[in-house]
Amino acid sequence: MAVHSLVPDDAITADLLGTERHSNAVQVTGDGLLLTVGYSVMEASEIWLTNRRGQTAEAIILAHDYDSGIALLKPAIALGSAYLETATLDSLNGGDQMQVIAANDKQTHPV
Repeated sequence: MAVHSLVPDDAITADLLGTERHSNAVQVTGDGLLLTVGYSVMEASEIWLTNRRGQTAEAIILAHDYDSGIALLKPAIALGSAYLETATLDSLNGGDQMQVIAANDKQTHPV
């Protein structure tokens, strides 16, 4: 999903990161929540999403984790049906393939 953010001229990050930012996001739930890089939407006054079919919707920042550098976006309307499935540690078995998104929180989780 393409992300287009507009940031006010007087925002603290405007000089460094610009007032118009572009990034990508991945859908992580069936109801349309998306993960993106946090700096692309930091202090944004408007966030617009566009899917592969050219459909566009406005979005809001639902959560922003500064330690990991990711943000969770909620679109006004769901723009996709395919999403990245997530799993709990309890559902994993030895030999399973997985990808991990994590912050340096000094916690360990045996698999």
